[in-house]
Amino acid sequence: MLTESNNNLLVTINIEKELVVPKESILKIVNQDLMGTKGVNLIFSSSSDNASSGDTLSSSLESSLQEEVNAQILPFKRKAEELIVSIDSVMMIVTAVLNKDARKDLSKSIESLGETFSLMSSSMKKVDGIIDANEEKISNIIFNMESILSNIEESNSNVNSILSNMSLISDSLSNSNLTSLVNNFNTLMTQINSKEGSAGLLLNDDKLYTNLEKTTKELSELIKDIKDNPKRYINFSLIKRSNNN
Repeated sequence: MLTESNNNLLVTINIEKELVVPKESILKIVNQDLMGTKGVNLIFSSSSDNASSGDTLSSSLESSLQEEVNAQILPFKRKAEELIVSIDSVMMIVTAVLNKDARKDLSKSIESLGETFSLMSSSMKKVDGIIDANEEKISNIIFNMESILSNIEESNSNVNSILSNMSLISDSLSNSNLTSLVNNFNTLMTQINSKEGSAGLLLNDDKLYTNLEKTTKELSELIKDIKDNPKRYINFSLIKRSNNN
């Protein structure tokens, strides 16, 4: 219960008996989505002692989107305010030293500079207001970006899977073709060595090889003799034709 003297909130959670929770573990209140829906994460510690039923664990709170934005802008705002104070102090010293005419001009510059910083402070407030008013839209934009990035990661995973499958298919086809080529070559060599077929007989039968070589030589000599002495083999009969014909 919350009171004026005690504003701590005790949260009770139910945990299955099978789950062992080490002592010094932390229950962290987190944002489950960009809309600020709250949830509780159990962060285990490295303690060797286990917590018992009824023990109280430490807690922590995750900051919201608005708190994160304010945390980023607040330091700039503070620095601007500190700078304004420092400039005011320096200007007071300079005003006391310079002459009357110069002080008038300097006073105008200081007023202009003060107005500038005032506008900056006003602009910072407007930025805070815009963020507060559009927190839901900003949350939706960030959520959509996370969804897009998630889809890209899933697409990359699918592409990698497709490329891996294509590589496996290519390797399989390559191995299959190479195996078939080796088997065919081995079969050819076996047939040649076993005197089967013309190639096997030619390489392994000395008599056939000798006769073939002799026949080839005689054929070459015959062709050469025909070229050198064609009249021995070819007779031409010329018949004189009559004028009437």
